[in-house]
This record gives sequence, structure tokens and C-alpha cells, in this order.
Amino acid sequence: MIILPENFKGYTFGVTSCEKIDYPQEIDPRTYIRFSEEDIVHGSDARSNINAISNAKKALHLQVELLSKAFGNEKLTKKASHGFHNKLEFCQNCGLTAPNIIRKINRVRNLTEHEYYVPNKPEVDDFIDIVSLFLSATDNFLHLFPSEIEFSFSEKTKPDLPDIVGLDFPPSEGIIYLILKPSKEQRANLTGDQIVEWQKINSLKIVASDSEPYFTWVRFIVENSYY
Repeated sequence: MIILPENFKGYTFGVTSCEKIDYPQEIDPRTYIRFSEEDIVHGSDARSNINAISNAKKALHLQVELLSKAFGNEKLTKKASHGFHNKLEFCQNCGLTAPNIIRKINRVRNLTEHEYYVPNKPEVDDFIDIVSLFLSATDNFLHLFPSEIEFSFSEKTKPDLPDIVGLDFPPSEGIIYLILKPSKEQRANLTGDQIVEWQKINSLKIVASDSEPYFTWVRFIVENSYY
């Protein structure tokens, strides 16, 4: 049975627990953006424009790398998970950014990657602005990654669906653990710690390779994470 958020109605949300995603490099995406802005402030010649685009692209690529990894992209097949385009598409499927931002990034990025093409000042400014917008739209998911969400619901679309009381979403695992509610009989025979252990053992797993069910649950997490 495929279980999706739309199988339940009338959500009431409780605690959301978050984790910070560490940067593996000494330089973070915001630093690269600052470098690109300094490049165009100190000059408007070909060298400055090329350096500014290069630093902005590094900011974009690093942000996409961090986001896609945190949300489980590396658990897909190598062909599906490798390459900037696949990682950016993965972020879009997770609901991390709007399609129009994706299109703008790809359009400007493709333009600047033409062989020996030197972007002009307006093109550089546009690219930096678009990348900065992308960073602003996604920074929270790196600083406050929604790793656990508690919720309840008022109605199920089918009576045989399990009762879910929340989910766990550890960074980079590519697995969403749907936490089940023990029955009254089960709770009567379990202590507090045993209930937690029971829920861990009996949780339902939605994995990244499940494709659309996984993305549906990730979008549910993204849309209901409040900062």
C-alpha cells in the first residue's frame, strides 16, 4: 500500500525539530556571492565579469550540492543523482524552489557557459541576483533542516490506513520514517521508552528510490516546516 499525505485530512501540527547542515568546505555559498559582488564593484572589464560569474556559479553549485545531499539525492542511482542538472531538478522535485527560478538559473547559466563567451555587466548582475534569490529561498533548509515533525489528523480517506503521528527525516539518509500510533492494547503493555522503540521498529519507510511518493512526502515536509 502506498501511503501519501493526501490520504489524511485536517492536519494539526505539533513540534518540528530541526538540524543544521554543516558546510564541508571552509567557504560557504554566501561567501562566494560576496566575492562575485566584489568582483563587479572593483571593475567592469571582461576579467571582472568572468570572475564574478565564476564565483556566483560556485555559490549556486555548492548550494545545490548541499541541498540535494541533505534531502537524499545521493541515495538515487548514480546516473540519476550525478551532475548539476540532475541535482537542481531533484531540488525542484522536493519543492525547494519555484520552477521559474530554475528556468532563469538554467537560461543564464547556459548563456555564460558558451565557449569563450564573455558576459556583459547586465548579464552578470542578473545572474548574481538570481543566484542570491535562490540562496535566500533555500537557506533555511540548511540552517534549520526539518528532521522531525509531529502531527495529527482528523480523518482518513480509507479506514484501513494506519494512524500516523509524525515523521522522522534524518538529513542525507534519503529515507522518511512515518511514525505509527500504537493501539490501546499495545500501549497498555509498553512503557514510555518501549513505545518510542516500538515506533522506531514499526515505522513505515518511504525511500528516495520510491520517486514520486518520496517527493510527495518531502514536499509535505517543506510546505509544513515553519521557521
